[in-house]
Amino acid sequence: MSFYSLEGEKIVFLHLPKVGGTTLKAFFSKFYSLEDIIHFNCFIPKIYDFTKTLLKDFKYKKLIMGHFPLLVDPSSLKDAKFITFLREPVKRSLSWYCFSLVSQGVDVAPPKDVRENPELWPDNIQTRLLCGKLEGTLSEADLERAKRNLSQFFFVGLTERFDESLLILQKLLNLREVYYGVKRNVTKVTIPVGDLPKEVLKQIEEINGYDTEIYNLARKLFNERFKEYKDEILAELSEFRENNQGMLGWLASSYLDLLNRVRCARVSFLFSLAKRFAEDGKGEEALAFLRKGIYLSWGIHVNGPLFLYNEASVWESLGELEKAKGIFRIVADHPWRIDALKGGACYHLGCIALREGDKALAKEYLQRCLSFEPNHEGAKRLLIELGG
Repeated sequence: MSFYSLEGEKIVFLHLPKVGGTTLKAFFSKFYSLEDIIHFNCFIPKIYDFTKTLLKDFKYKKLIMGHFPLLVDPSSLKDAKFITFLREPVKRSLSWYCFSLVSQGVDVAPPKDVRENPELWPDNIQTRLLCGKLEGTLSEADLERAKRNLSQFFFVGLTERFDESLLILQKLLNLREVYYGVKRNVTKVTIPVGDLPKEVLKQIEEINGYDTEIYNLARKLFNERFKEYKDEILAELSEFRENNQGMLGWLASSYLDLLNRVRCARVSFLFSLAKRFAEDGKGEEALAFLRKGIYLSWGIHVNGPLFLYNEASVWESLGELEKAKGIFRIVADHPWRIDALKGGACYHLGCIALREGDKALAKEYLQRCLSFEPNHEGAKRLLIELGG
């Protein structure tokens, strides 16, 4: 049971990228036990395929949140409350551009031509997730489906009206408080829209034409909700912001940090037990702890790669090399800058390749390990033995 209980509600939080969703996911997570949460990301391999199944099955989870395409009609889940936040498309797109460069360790500079790096400027991503179409060219029918889906959401918030959105949610869900302290996963280096060349601004607007229409609908839906509570929110807003920036906000943020650390420690302990039993040849016990660790790890967003790495290590210890390789590859190719985990995954993949007699592949993985971790002694030693 969570200290803050919202466990009577079933919530689907659709996290559209760079709208303040990481703060919201941490916020929602405190209302549920870890066993009741699942977080997933359709931009990471092996996740997309069972998105639809998860959304249709609330038997084991009460809070589903993350980046995912909306592959079901929200009205088909009668007992679930769908919630999302949207952001002005040019600002969101520019924030994604800056975030992508920072994540890659590249200096952030104002773009000169969006067409030079199309991978940094995915088009209409808010519309794509809302209509369930991540690839291919969007059509007017896709836009209408996105609008139809969004109109069925229990609540639609706006990044530009973040605090007002939370105060509305407080009333809709009868929450005791909605302090969050500091926003999370904020891109450290940004570019003001006003610093963009006019031609670049026009390009960004053109590739996000559908998102502009979706955002206008979101504003309409938000304003309709806001009117219901306008007097109350205007009376509370100034005090809320003052408290959120003060001790109450600090306490809320500290509680979220502590909660996450405790949950991470719990899951890590389960994986460590699984690996210990596997190394001792107790496969049945190892699998029991592994399954429990995997089950709970889905509820923790930020440590996903670490838990995947731990899961793969246990499968390797159990001799399930195909399962281990598949998961180690996901870690090695993960979009985040997690060089230690990526290096470790490549080292394990190299060791597995050696066990399977593929020396060329082993050398390839070990060299890749050193590209992430130049001082990895195990990789250096094996490369010397392989004559590399």
